[in-house]
Amino acid sequence: MACDYDKKTNQYTDNREKTMDVLKMMDLPYIDSMYQSALTSCAEDVQDKHRNTAWSHYITVIKSLPNWRGLTWKDSELPADYLDKDEEEINENSRILKQAKKRFGDGYTNADLLFLESEYQDWIKRYACENKAQEILFKRICFKELEIDKAQKAKRDTKELDKTLQDLMGSMSLKPNQNNSNALTEAKTFG
Repeated sequence: MACDYDKKTNQYTDNREKTMDVLKMMDLPYIDSMYQSALTSCAEDVQDKHRNTAWSHYITVIKSLPNWRGLTWKDSELPADYLDKDEEEINENSRILKQAKKRFGDGYTNADLLFLESEYQDWIKRYACENKAQEILFKRICFKELEIDKAQKAKRDTKELDKTLQDLMGSMSLKPNQNNSNALTEAKTFG
């Protein structure tokens, strides 16, 4: 897992991200210096019959030596580039969730809030949101889209939900047939 041996190129490929993901799921620590040592020993192992992997070296050390027992993922010594990416992603998600909770309120899962916020941002990028009434209607459309999405996943009928969504879109003149007629009207010149 930590590195895969490619018989065609006769080289090992580093799978650090996969290794960290598995260790995180197993709640075992990732120690970067030990991982690098396991990669080195993996590459130096040239026995034809038995090729050890860096993963087997790493997991054996973690599970067998007493100074590593009892450590969890929280005790990991992660590389700097992993920490930067992870922290940026966490900060971005928490910013989006905070904004979504402010806009849509509490009582929704994080996945629901991310869905609602994503849809809302998509709507306001495509159509002007100039007043409070439009903002409320965009929010209602997003709620209805979430309900439709959940109903479809549960294999329930969405006919009534679709009708309500169309009514909301109609009240904002967002239906495709309304947009086409509006565009044709604007394109006509006087006289």
